[in-house]
Amino acid sequence: MWCDSTSGVDLFQEGKAMRRWDGLVEGYVRECEIRGLAATTMVMRRSALARAGTWLKLRRPKVNLEQMESEMLIEYLRTRSAFRSKTVVASTVSILRGMGEYLVSQGVWTKNPMRWIRGPKMDPAE
Repeated sequence: MWCDSTSGVDLFQEGKAMRRWDGLVEGYVRECEIRGLAATTMVMRRSALARAGTWLKLRRPKVNLEQMESEMLIEYLRTRSAFRSKTVVASTVSILRGMGEYLVSQGVWTKNPMRWIRGPKMDPAE
């Protein structure tokens, strides 16, 4: 279970898990804005991360954000790749990889499980 180390309170029971995810997403988006990425790119990233957050929230048993493994992220990518183009899947992988690097920089993760996940092959001959 995901607990606040200072109070021992189950954050999922308190309804804080998604607010924490949302706060991390906003921090990541702000960091991207500072780097000068386009507003449309920010909308797309925020939307993709909101979908990922909703998927995480609905997982049973509840997800411990600090202990997420690449297998869970691969499972999410499988659910997002059905009937979608390679470009959309590659974009989702890229967004999650960037968010993973942000979570590492914020101390939420010790390593980014998305770092080594490859998107679909992009073959210009197809």
